[in-house]
Amino acid sequence: SNVQTLLGSDWTTSCAAKISGKTIPQQGITFLGEGTPGVDYSVTCPDGLRGNEVKVYSPLLNVRPDAETWQFVFYFDIRPFTRQEASSSLWTTGFVCFALGAASMFFTNDANKLVLDPVESMIATVDKFRKDPLRVRKVADEEFRKEMERVRRALEKPKGKCRKCCEKIGCCSAGATVMETVILEKTIIKLGSLLALGFGEAGTNIIAENMRGIDSASVNVMIEGERAECILGIVRIQDFTIATEVLQADIMAFVNQCAEIVHGVVDEFNGAANKSSGDCFMVVWRCSQASAEQREKHSVPKISFSPRKSRLTKFADAAAGQLGLNDDDMETNSQGSDTFAGPPKAADEEDAEERRRTSQMADMAMMAFSKLLGSVHRSTVLAQYRRHPGLQQRLGHLPPIGKRCRVHMSMGLHYGWAIEGGVGSEFKVDASYLSPNVSVAESVERM
Repeated sequence: SNVQTLLGSDWTTSCAAKISGKTIPQQGITFLGEGTPGVDYSVTCPDGLRGNEVKVYSPLLNVRPDAETWQFVFYFDIRPFTRQEASSSLWTTGFVCFALGAASMFFTNDANKLVLDPVESMIATVDKFRKDPLRVRKVADEEFRKEMERVRRALEKPKGKCRKCCEKIGCCSAGATVMETVILEKTIIKLGSLLALGFGEAGTNIIAENMRGIDSASVNVMIEGERAECILGIVRIQDFTIATEVLQADIMAFVNQCAEIVHGVVDEFNGAANKSSGDCFMVVWRCSQASAEQREKHSVPKISFSPRKSRLTKFADAAAGQLGLNDDDMETNSQGSDTFAGPPKAADEEDAEERRRTSQMADMAMMAFSKLLGSVHRSTVLAQYRRHPGLQQRLGHLPPIGKRCRVHMSMGLHYGWAIEGGVGSEFKVDASYLSPNVSVAESVERM
């Protein structure tokens, strides 16, 4: 009734509308009062509203003459619907932002877990390998231990009925899927372990020097040798020629069994296996890596020797000879010990530390060879060759009668300097120690 009353009243509201750049006068009436529900403020003309808050209805089939005359045009205020649409758009935008944030978090987590973390782990492994080439073997052992632990947990973990049915029908695999990044990481560890095993301790400089040059893919194995003070050991399998003729194809297994005992005992006592040439194994205990620099810095070191202080005096005497000291440099004190005069106290402490390390290495070398003799004769693996008919026939008649049908090893130890580095060419290189002291150790073994 209110609308009918307003429509029947005078249309006294004058407005102006801009259509296609032209100002068109309008005469009408508004139904928007102060108390209209959903209306914040009342307007008298359509231009008081924004374009998205008003909807226009007008005749569309008028011809041009009729369109230029007076006609009815209705303007509807749709502000409540616009407000509702804006609220819905706001909620939609918030949900999209939340969904994108959650998706980015899941994606970042998967990217870190599947790509970035393995790559960072590989880089860390290569960095460790670059700093200490022999450390990669410990990394490989630790990785193998983790694999065995995961396998044990997988076997102990009970499987649900859904999992069992899924495996039976082939929908899921029984084992965990291995990612390509994990395969690449394990391959790097294996390659590093093989490289460390192939070069050994004598080839650490070659590996480290080539790993430092990360800007180039070239390999330079002809690295300048390094002088090192060390204890050289030679271990030889006795009657190896006869064993080769008798065992033939099994000689490789025989040598590897002997090598496992020799290398294991030497490694237990802080030594390093260097090279194997059939019946002969060369092992090394490094005593000093900076002895040459120390000799250049302190030309006349002060060293004191006493039979009561060193259990292996011959190694200490050899160390004195390697340091270039002679009887003219000695003075005899009141206690009867031989003393070499030398400069500063710092040099004395360094020399004392070097002597202490040399003495420890000598003791460990002697202990290693003593244990090696017992391990060879107590080994249940090598005991089977005592009953080998071919070895009994060839060795049983040799003196001492009945005691030659067992694995014997002869050993020799010598302390001295040696040049550590790679020997060979770009086609094949072996890391070894070259020195007259190596020949002395071989001569000691043959005695």
